[in-house]
Amino acid sequence: MKYALFLLALVGALPLAALGVLSRKCLAALMGLVFVVVLAFDSTAVNFISYEFYRGTARGLEVSLAYILAAAVLLAGAVAGFLRPVRHTSLFMCPGTWLFLVYFAWCAVSACVNDNTLALREAMLGGVWTPHFLLRGRLLSLFELWKMAMLFLVYAATYACLSYVRDVKAIVRALALVVLVVFLMVAREHLAGIYKVRGPFPHQNGLAMFLMLTGGVFLAAYLGLPKSRFRTLCAWAFVAASGVVFRTYSRGAILCYPLSVGFTAIVSLCARFSPRKVLRLAPLALVGLLGLALMMPRIVERFEKAPESSGEKRRFFARTALNVVRDHPVAGVGINNWAVFLNGHEEYQDPSPAGRDEKGDIGIVETIYLLTAAECGWVGLALLLAWFVYFWLVALRLAFRLARTRWAYIPVGMLGGLTGCYLQSCLEWVLKQQLNFLLLMVCFATLAWLNQHWRELRAEA
Repeated sequence: MKYALFLLALVGALPLAALGVLSRKCLAALMGLVFVVVLAFDSTAVNFISYEFYRGTARGLEVSLAYILAAAVLLAGAVAGFLRPVRHTSLFMCPGTWLFLVYFAWCAVSACVNDNTLALREAMLGGVWTPHFLLRGRLLSLFELWKMAMLFLVYAATYACLSYVRDVKAIVRALALVVLVVFLMVAREHLAGIYKVRGPFPHQNGLAMFLMLTGGVFLAAYLGLPKSRFRTLCAWAFVAASGVVFRTYSRGAILCYPLSVGFTAIVSLCARFSPRKVLRLAPLALVGLLGLALMMPRIVERFEKAPESSGEKRRFFARTALNVVRDHPVAGVGINNWAVFLNGHEEYQDPSPAGRDEKGDIGIVETIYLLTAAECGWVGLALLLAWFVYFWLVALRLAFRLARTRWAYIPVGMLGGLTGCYLQSCLEWVLKQQLNFLLLMVCFATLAWLNQHWRELRAEA
């Protein structure tokens, strides 16, 4: 049944693309649907090969409805640009695009030079226990490379949409509606007595990071835009995002989120100071302090009564990752091969048993930086950091270059979001989850387009 719906979605993408060609509003709405799918990402995806038992960053060859819609947006943008040529630039003129492609190529190299295998006594495949299963590392690497290729499709679609529509409000509005729906889902979980709420995400840390990336944009829009329904929507989305972040009780997010939104507020004031911004911050600060006061006992309890095993696991994974990269410094052990390699090479594992689960299998590195170093070597980590830092610097520069335009809130908000995201990634690996990686690619595509057009956008102001 799912495959039939998948084929139907593929066929339906063509008329949707045709609508996007006929109308800029339809194309913007189609791009917005990509984010609405976030609310039901797993149920609207098809896994052609699925290793759900694997403890890694990708577990199958997955195609989501979000990717099909992104392909429709990309097709519509290409056809519309051909029929009605407009002045635009190519995403391949952005250095950040090439940094990602080089990083992707190096991940492919790490997959090719490693040939890890692990014999399992049994594995769950398609709901059926399969005995004597041989887990192959190169296929696991293909899963991650496929995911990266699909997310590059979203990156290209976002850039194409902005090139033709020249308006980012449709994307921000869709994300705001998603956040408000997530807030309602979390409220229901709270009333049901669920301790660590996660909404439509596989883990509460992933939900918190998603809101980390969006919260700053909503705050910057509220501070910098004139009064409108759009600004009001962003204000409510910011309040909802902030409440949900703290209600996840994700310690990494609780530490990083105030830094993220605080940095957004400071940059917004420095780029273009206005007494009205200070007045707008006051009620938000008051509401935030009241909400924090109500939740403070549970937050303090979360830190004070956190199991010691959590810190032990992080130290175990860090020391083990350093052991791995010491012997595999160039290409690592293969992208998405951490678990299959470590379960077959116990000599690299730290002596502490903290990193093993109840089944005796090793978990995953909590920080994506050491995880990348172990799987792709120091070269892979250097490329990842260069990619991250490039777009952070672009956001910082655009925050001041576009300060007196209607676009200013985008780089200001993304600068704060990326700062919090990068810091949280020192403690958690959830940035590599598909939903967070997807949003990161959207942020990067938006910054790439703004960076190529900032002169004309500032001239239009």
